[in-house]
Amino acid sequence: TSNDPNGIAIWGRYGGNHYLLDYWIKKANFSDTLERIRFFCGKYPQIKGKIIEAKANGNATIEILNREIGGFIPYDPKGLSKETRLQLALPYFESGNVWFPSEEIDKEIEEHIQTLLKFPKVAHDEIVDITTQYLLNYQYKYSGKINTDSNYSLLARAIRGLKV
Repeated sequence: TSNDPNGIAIWGRYGGNHYLLDYWIKKANFSDTLERIRFFCGKYPQIKGKIIEAKANGNATIEILNREIGGFIPYDPKGLSKETRLQLALPYFESGNVWFPSEEIDKEIEEHIQTLLKFPKVAHDEIVDITTQYLLNYQYKYSGKINTDSNYSLLARAIRGLKV
């Protein structure tokens, strides 16, 4: 609805762990949301596949940005409720493979973690969407060796995990 914020997240993976590297959750109009997506695409040019929920303005967003940037993939929840999607993603949390920034890095992260823990009894659930859409679309491909940029290695040391 027009009262709901939009959510954008940048996730990284190192081994079996998934790290919330950057995000934006804000009430914004369509053009402001497009600009924020463009900003993230410029900030993280190494990201090739970008998931956008194919609801509301999602299809229009995909159409516009695929002409400009490319790599936008529609996310279809296939009729699954948000509660079901979070339940399907729980093994990642239970195994300690989902990590969020510390409060030293992000002063608002505890509020978003509490939203995850209290869901579905919350007013806004964008953190649930941006988390489950990533985790449920993630496919582990074992390559025998994991390479990482030293900047991400340093960032990985600075964030903490959340076990539910």
